[in-house]
Amino acid sequence: QPCLDENGRMFKNVGVLWNIEERKGKLENGLRDFRSEKDAITGLLNGKGLEAKMAQYFMCHCISQKNALIVVEAANFQFMQKKAGTLWSDRFLMEVAGIVKHAFRSTDEVAHLGQGLFAVFMKAIDDVAVVPAKAKRLQLALESGSQDMVGIDWRLGMSIYPLEGRTYTELLRAVEEKLKEVVEKRVKIDNSEE
Repeated sequence: QPCLDENGRMFKNVGVLWNIEERKGKLENGLRDFRSEKDAITGLLNGKGLEAKMAQYFMCHCISQKNALIVVEAANFQFMQKKAGTLWSDRFLMEVAGIVKHAFRSTDEVAHLGQGLFAVFMKAIDDVAVVPAKAKRLQLALESGSQDMVGIDWRLGMSIYPLEGRTYTELLRAVEEKLKEVVEKRVKIDNSEE
């Protein structure tokens, strides 16, 4: 409380001064880390954020427990983005993010890896047969999306932990190989029809 003289003016005040710079710095660093793990358009995790979540999960859970990484690719997204513009691409990404997020459990991690590429880390799977069934349902949901999704070529790939990899990078690499095989098969089919 301030000490006042006979005229009511403060002549002395006792208080505590705090150095808020240290707290402010910690808060800003935490916010920057939070932002660096999130995609700005969709609000989902980005690749770095998904990798961190998966590494943390693998450290804390049984190594024999099965998990899956599903990757969804809008194969011609960049072409459509150039053709339709930024507004279209933002709307498209938001819609896809919503569809992907709602197709899985709230405990599963969903991420936008960029350029129309989404990933889902399915945790604690009892039966591996659930993974292709979920992927098929997701593909059907995406194909029956809004007008913004007309003309999009969807590709889905999946890998199972620990059978096909034990880290984010290994699982992602396994999915990429499967997606590459799908493209090669489509090219062979297209060439044989000509």
